[in-house]
Amino acid sequence: MDKHGATLVKKVKGVYQWKITKTAAGKDADWVVDLKNGSGKVYAGVAKPKAGVTLTLAEGDFVKLMTGKANAQKLFMSGKIKMKGNMGLAMKLGELTKL
Repeated sequence: MDKHGATLVKKVKGVYQWKITKTAAGKDADWVVDLKNGSGKVYAGVAKPKAGVTLTLAEGDFVKLMTGKANAQKLFMSGKIKMKGNMGLAMKLGELTKL
C-alpha cells in the first residue's frame, strides 16, 4: 500500500472482504483490504484467514462509496450494501475514504 498504509493499519486493525456484484465485466469480483497486518495490503481473492467483515454491493455503489459520493449507512439502510461480520469494523469504513 502507499504511504498511508501503516497509519490505516493502526486505526482500523481489521480485514475487509469485498464481494462486488454487477461489474462492468459481467462477473462478480472478490477483493480483500487487509488493514490488520504490516503496512496493509489490497488483493483480489478471498481473505485467509477469514476477514473480520464481508461487504457485498454492486460495483457502481462501491465506486460511489469509495469516492465519497455515497454514505455507507445510507447504502446499508436501503439494502444496497450487505454486511456480515464485525459491525465495529464496518463502522470504520470512513477511514478508507479520508485519504
